[in-house]
Amino acid sequence: MHTWHNDLPQDMVVRASGKNLARIDENFAGPSGRGEEWRYDFPAYSEWGIGNYAPLATGTRRTDWVSTDGANRWGQEAMDGLSNAWGVRRKYEPGSVTSDEWFEPIQRPYLNNNFLGPTRTDNDFRIDVPGYGNADHVGSLQDWQRANQTTTLYQGDKKLGSTSNGLIMYPAASSAEPQKYRLVVENRRDASVSPFSSATTTAWTFTSAAPKVAGQRDLLPLLQIRYGLQPDDSGSVSRDARFGVTVEQRAPVSVGLVDVKVAGGGSPRTQKVDVSYDDGATWTHVREDYRGSYRLDAPRKARFVSLRVTGNDSAGNTVDQTVIRAVGLR
Repeated sequence: MHTWHNDLPQDMVVRASGKNLARIDENFAGPSGRGEEWRYDFPAYSEWGIGNYAPLATGTRRTDWVSTDGANRWGQEAMDGLSNAWGVRRKYEPGSVTSDEWFEPIQRPYLNNNFLGPTRTDNDFRIDVPGYGNADHVGSLQDWQRANQTTTLYQGDKKLGSTSNGLIMYPAASSAEPQKYRLVVENRRDASVSPFSSATTTAWTFTSAAPKVAGQRDLLPLLQIRYGLQPDDSGSVSRDARFGVTVEQRAPVSVGLVDVKVAGGGSPRTQKVDVSYDDGATWTHVREDYRGSYRLDAPRKARFVSLRVTGNDSAGNTVDQTVIRAVGLR
């Protein structure tokens, strides 16, 4: 959609070409099936995304083209019948080519700029952490008969609140002053849902204080982890695959026309990467090479690789994430 400000041109047709479109190579991984998706744009003048739901064929690849002129941003959501996924809200450069991977094997808590997630207003926390995001997507599961999630917030040894199966909770902070907190999200699901990411545990430690302005809402400084493993259509990688790991701080999230930003965050870094070939019974430390990547060295009998990553930032916040059966091995 193109917008004009204080102008009504005689010709309101925008002609599409390779100069003003962006190409997106989409991969909707997993078994063939049916779902729904919603691609929408956020006009510069509105807090609402504009778009329609459309049928989605999972287990397929396709190419999308989107407009890039104007001040609009794009968002996308997809549902495969078991899980919901929220893509990143973004602008695209004219002539650019990007890829978007949906429903891939590595699924864990991840928070992007298209989902509010955990916040603090005055002394009130709002804790909302879906547990099944892949790539740079937020992801939640709909089948709580074959899966479960527990989310718990601590201040020291004191439990401030706990919730299950993705429900939002609103615990109260123990003080307006800066204090250390620990947020733990644990997910388990049956192999009939997926053979991958059968169990994940993500533990954040962070410092939080009441915002300086009464009523202001801040994002909690929860570090996010992205994995650079590229599985094939069966969800597997080679036994000596190289991969990257990125620890990052949350981007601001637009709520209405206001950006909600992280308070108390620092410069992030990856601290430690471990792998397991026996579902977490034993772990092996993997060192970063000169390319900034890591390499698997899986035994012949191993069927899956599990990942454990620790990261921190310059403000003292930390993240420790374990993904059991992250991907298969071929």
